[in-house]
Amino acid sequence: MITIEIWKIIGLSSTILGAFIGAIIALGKIVATQIKNNLDTRFEVLLKQQENNSQDLDKRICNVGKILEKNSDEALRIERELMQLKADLPMHYVRREDFVASHAEIKIRLDALALKIENSLLRGDNHA
Repeated sequence: MITIEIWKIIGLSSTILGAFIGAIIALGKIVATQIKNNLDTRFEVLLKQQENNSQDLDKRICNVGKILEKNSDEALRIERELMQLKADLPMHYVRREDFVASHAEIKIRLDALALKIENSLLRGDNHA
């Protein structure tokens, strides 16, 4: 029969338990280190992407600003041309209603003149 004292059994089991717990802790540290390295790599990639996106966004905003400035200049040019056209229009063109009225007035005067000439011819007035 083998006799082992109780304190040796307790010491042996605590040593095995301590080694097991140490192994679990060491394995946990290794896994945590790998996870940390993996997360660091992902964050670096995300930061690079964010910087690239930020630069792209800055370029787009700059382009939009240039386009808006160009459109603003174009709008001012068109507004100036429209104002110039409004100023020149009355000098070069006659409204239809004004033309018709002046044309009717000329016809009335010609008709009146023709009537006077006809009356004069019928009366026999020769002023020539």
